[in-house]
Amino acid sequence: MSARHILIGLLLFSPLSMGEDRPFLDEPDNTIRHDFTEKVWKEGEIMLPTRYEEQDLQEFQVDESSGNFHYFIDGSSLQTSEDGVSRFILIIRSSRGVDNSSYEGMRCGKREYRTYAYGSPQGFKAIPGNVWRHIKKSGPENYRHTLYDDLICNTNTGKANPPGDVLRAMRNNHKSQPTPYLQD
Repeated sequence: MSARHILIGLLLFSPLSMGEDRPFLDEPDNTIRHDFTEKVWKEGEIMLPTRYEEQDLQEFQVDESSGNFHYFIDGSSLQTSEDGVSRFILIIRSSRGVDNSSYEGMRCGKREYRTYAYGSPQGFKAIPGNVWRHIKKSGPENYRHTLYDDLICNTNTGKANPPGDVLRAMRNNHKSQPTPYLQD
């Protein structure tokens, strides 16, 4: 018998292979673990903007747009807070030049948005009782889908893209990330 055969035999019949000190369990473990804490997400404090300036607006393209509206983000307002929410001023301008503005947030990785306030030339007014809503992929609010999938959020990681990358992609009429092969 060679040394190789002896080594293989020892490994096969070692305490590890006999089930002692084994790293994997093959029987249920009904003990309740108390050594972890559940992480509960909490939204940070919201400060409403006062207004937006025309020179800070950055236009972005919406795939299914009828051409009756132009879509903008106030680049100076775009930020991702410690709570992971990307907040920004959104302006939708009609072909007649009428601005509809809102202050919104997106939760990357959750596919949710929240409208905190609506704007007017006098400033922004908070919306009482606003809640997080699901971002739909089509319909009259498909601009949110474009912002989420193509610009603000990295759908591969579930994290927000850096504001500079988002604004650069808007300026160049590109997406700020490559389109993944599989989408939800």
